[in-house]
Amino acid sequence: MATNDKPMLGAVIATALALYAIGADRRQRRLAPAQQAGNGAYGRHAEEPHQITAAGWWDILKRVFADISSDNVSLLAAGIAFYALLSLTPAFTALVALYGLVFDPSQVQGQVAAMESMVPDEARKLIADQLTTITQGSPSKLGIGLIISLTIAIWSAKSATTALMSALNVVYAEEEKRNVLTYYAEALGLTFGLVLFAIVSLVLVAVIPAVVGLLPLGEFGQTVVAWLRWPVLILLSTIGLAVIYRYAACRKEPRWEWVSWGAVAATLLWIAGSALFSIYVGQFASYNKTYGSLGAVVVLLMWFWLSSFAVLLGGELNAEMERQTVRDTTDRPAKPLGQRGAYAADTVAPHD
Repeated sequence: MATNDKPMLGAVIATALALYAIGADRRQRRLAPAQQAGNGAYGRHAEEPHQITAAGWWDILKRVFADISSDNVSLLAAGIAFYALLSLTPAFTALVALYGLVFDPSQVQGQVAAMESMVPDEARKLIADQLTTITQGSPSKLGIGLIISLTIAIWSAKSATTALMSALNVVYAEEEKRNVLTYYAEALGLTFGLVLFAIVSLVLVAVIPAVVGLLPLGEFGQTVVAWLRWPVLILLSTIGLAVIYRYAACRKEPRWEWVSWGAVAATLLWIAGSALFSIYVGQFASYNKTYGSLGAVVVLLMWFWLSSFAVLLGGELNAEMERQTVRDTTDRPAKPLGQRGAYAADTVAPHD
């Protein structure tokens, strides 16, 4: 009898183990994402990006490269580049109007020529031609009704900014939920900020060297100032991108430390990409032979696309950094997962 009970006992034990395994699997599925994330070996409990481990950064980079395809980053960058080209003239109108409050607007074209190390020659010539057309207006026209003309120019130039806002919504996996007034107020504010940044960049690149040459600083002092303007420009670019990453997408604002890394990466990529593209256009490409009179437009459009791609790539990096940790990456006070008002902050990416 006892012998006959052994198979039955084995079957009961096997069934019990199977039921326990099923129950454990269900309990694991019911675990909060924070519990499923593990013990922090991949930076799952990082309060700031620098606390993410090397293994965690490898996961982040793999997801970023996957996002380039899944989010159609190249296509999004092309859309931003197209609208940036359409916004070029009104943006320059606003730039000249503001620039004319302090400097002589007729000098803008000559100062743009000093940006040859940052912009491909064909694109720089096209920009200079546009500025020549705008600055041919009399100074009185530039001064009368400045607020009205500036508002109209910024409103016309906002299409590139709204395209960037929509693209960052895709990058951060968000839907546009802002009301019309808030949406356009933020778009106009960001556009105005970009115009101011262009003016500051122009001053750093073109005006500062001319002013320094008149000061009794000596050759060494002039050299130091000439070199210092580039780190300042890089710093301002990084700050500007951090502002865009924080406010452009429709989501709860991330803390500054969770947007600064992507801003630095985007700035460095943009500088390297612009330099390499300028070399390529100057030494190897033949856009004028291929596209004729449209060659300069094509070069400028390609440079806009390259710049937009770098900006969106920085946004993808920021988003995936947020998804690497279970900690709240939005503004304080800290909130639990699912209540943070941002997909990147409310979800935890699985370990590959």
